[in-house]
Amino acid sequence: MISFTHNLLAFFHVSKYALVFLGTFAEGPVVVMTSGFLLRIGQFSLIPLFAALFFGNFFADLCWYWIGKYGAEKAVRRFGKFLKVTPGLVARMENRFNNHGEKIVLLAKLTTTLAIPVFLAAGMLRMPLKKFVSTVLAGGIAWTAVMLYLGFAFGNAYNLVPSVYKYPFLILIFILVVLILHYAKKYSMKKEMVGQKTP
Repeated sequence: MISFTHNLLAFFHVSKYALVFLGTFAEGPVVVMTSGFLLRIGQFSLIPLFAALFFGNFFADLCWYWIGKYGAEKAVRRFGKFLKVTPGLVARMENRFNNHGEKIVLLAKLTTTLAIPVFLAAGMLRMPLKKFVSTVLAGGIAWTAVMLYLGFAFGNAYNLVPSVYKYPFLILIFILVVLILHYAKKYSMKKEMVGQKTP
């Protein structure tokens, strides 16, 4: 058992940047903030960590764009209700993308709450790939830096907590982050639904 645990920890240590890269595909904000926390307590080096997070998020964004572009109709029909992408939302966004596509993508990237629906819509509405890439790259640098800093700040707070309270503090911070992201997404979706009902 001890040998297994040792080998598992060694695997994570060797593969940690690759795991961070892959983790951003599943839950970018949580992974980036957690990585910032681990950076502060000495588990990562800044430059390779930032690169893994940045490019992981970028390729995830690009995947959603391609799914929207080449599997739009089927994706919306089968999974739209889970990703909050409805035919009505797509119709409403078409005019917006024609006039303000880059601004919409940048805002979605910076706020994260509507990133997947917007990136799918960008592909579905055939936003030029060059514009999409340049926008998410610019937004991705700022977004990664801010989220990483927030995690780093939590790491600073963690170092000030007495040893006996460190584990409860970690649990509290994790719950807090999850709740903030959950309600931020819920609020954005509610605003979008209200917008859909507006003529």
